[in-house]
Amino acid sequence: MNGLWGHGLTEMVLDLGAISFVLALVSRSRRSLHPSTEVDLVNQNSIQQPSIADLQNQCRLLQVELHQQQEQLKTDFRDTTFELLQPLLTSLPTLRQLIKVKPDLPAHHLIALLAPLAHWLQDWGIETIGTPWEQVPYDPQLHQADADNYIPGEPIYIRFVGYRTPTQILHPAQISRTLPPFT
Repeated sequence: MNGLWGHGLTEMVLDLGAISFVLALVSRSRRSLHPSTEVDLVNQNSIQQPSIADLQNQCRLLQVELHQQQEQLKTDFRDTTFELLQPLLTSLPTLRQLIKVKPDLPAHHLIALLAPLAHWLQDWGIETIGTPWEQVPYDPQLHQADADNYIPGEPIYIRFVGYRTPTQILHPAQISRTLPPFT
């Protein structure tokens, strides 16, 4: 998966840059040249520089290639994500039916069904922010408070974990000053 995103996305960005450059070049040359000057320059440089028609064709080809790469990325993303979540998705309808039939089923029996989510997060380099009911110092960058009067560094409790990558907070952990009453 890392190769797909690291390499495929880079190629897509480079292709977009190339397309933008070609379009800007074609647009600029059309605006800045008089018809007689354009013919003279094409005649003088026909061996060295591609014609506007060649650049337009190249641009169309790059656009088609970019569209194909986008479609392939979508397909690869869908297939890989489904593969990671397939055990959970397969078990979920059975779990719903089991809960209807046996509403008093202990929750610890259901935790194993959520293991694919942990694997998926790990494969994508996503980690949790905190542990439920853990006491930590308040950090406004990592935590979403239930009130406006929190002071950085004050002790708080994680109510619901957050998620982050090494470079980005995806969702801050939800916190409060007290633990839930049922703990």
